[in-house]
Amino acid sequence: MTTKPLVLILCTGNSCRSHLAEGILRATAGDLIEVASAGSKPAGYVHPKSIEVLNEIGIDISGHHSKHMDDPAHATGNDEEILKEFRRVRDQIRLVFDAYAAGLKRGKDL
Repeated sequence: MTTKPLVLILCTGNSCRSHLAEGILRATAGDLIEVASAGSKPAGYVHPKSIEVLNEIGIDISGHHSKHMDDPAHATGNDEEILKEFRRVRDQIRLVFDAYAAGLKRGKDL
């Protein structure tokens, strides 16, 4: 069973641009990928204007909240468990970027 790749959109405050990107990518990609956003210094809220402008194009992010990033550098366990987490994240990133590059190549050939 294959799990869907995760696209993590990182920023500083996780209150505006990252939520715009998360909402748009989630709406665009549908069930192909999981999408999340986080920040290194979360603001603690999603800017109301971000919610408003996405509502204008039919995307509802009113349930989003500002989150702190938790990346594989914080993985715990023995060496093999930590490597497993790094490999999992690597493989998810590779799947998404391979698909993105394939789409670019396909578009170029049209």
